[in-house]
Amino acid sequence: MSFLINTAKFILYFYFFLYAVFHFVIYKYPNVAPYLIFQNTVKWPFTNLSHPIHYGLENVHNFYFQTNDGLKIGVWHYLPDGHSYDYTKHSSRSNTEHLKTFLSKSKKNPVLIYVHGNDRDRSTPFRIELCKNLVNLGFHVFALDYRGYGDSAGYPTEMGVVSDVLDLYKLILTHHADGRVYLYGHSLGTAIVCHASKLISNMKSRLDGVILEAPLLNASRASRDYHVSLAFNNNKWIQQKVDEALESQNIHFRSDMHITEINSKILIMHAKDDTFVPYSHGEELYNLAKKSKRDVKLVSFEKDLSLGHFLQSHLPIYDHIKEMIKK
Repeated sequence: MSFLINTAKFILYFYFFLYAVFHFVIYKYPNVAPYLIFQNTVKWPFTNLSHPIHYGLENVHNFYFQTNDGLKIGVWHYLPDGHSYDYTKHSSRSNTEHLKTFLSKSKKNPVLIYVHGNDRDRSTPFRIELCKNLVNLGFHVFALDYRGYGDSAGYPTEMGVVSDVLDLYKLILTHHADGRVYLYGHSLGTAIVCHASKLISNMKSRLDGVILEAPLLNASRASRDYHVSLAFNNNKWIQQKVDEALESQNIHFRSDMHITEINSKILIMHAKDDTFVPYSHGEELYNLAKKSKRDVKLVSFEKDLSLGHFLQSHLPIYDHIKEMIKK
């Protein structure tokens, strides 16, 4: 009995310790807010992203492009069936030569730009699995590490990561002007995709569809609903300080606003047992888009499927994507 009492005391004291630390850090150092959202500080050792073949990817080309503000961004281009890619022969080609050879001549294959969530990089196994499955649908898949991730330069900011996606989109469009282009975001990547898609719509540029997997409503709600933050959810002071910290760093990710201005088709996929970004985020985004008369579809997955935050292994999601690109 004493063991249970001591354990309960320890948990209670530890909670109040975390509570006090969280108060102090957010109040004293609002510039930690980007770490809460981007979580890009941990770099996995022994990764060599310049050689996809080291990850068993024989039909994937690594390249780098320069953003408008001069940063080098790393990308993997997954080539669909019918393209004979020789790593030894083709890996050293310039971007223009590569895209002219493998993209300009295959307009029938749509392009999909994959924007991952926070933490790690484009070599993460579940991201590779998703991209390989998307390639099987006939896509040219471009998986980028936006600034601050993988071997890409710089430090992430909201406008910075959004502009990275836009710069890649524009580069692809120069070689795929008459082809179909889609954006796919997962988790934090959905917020980046929503913002970029809104800007593309405002430019009246071509975008055939937007796919949002486990999307978040906005940065403020995401910071409150994240499972680690739930212990502090009843404290309005902490909520206010987190919001102020995000505001001071210009981190908003207002997908709830951006989605109402996207002119292309939107597919939202969300599992009801997602503990990272609750299902309510995806449902609210759907309702906002529907109210704004957007062309939007919500695909929900029940809790008994135990999919959580990652849907890439659930094959039925690809049927919904196929249905979207056939329309």
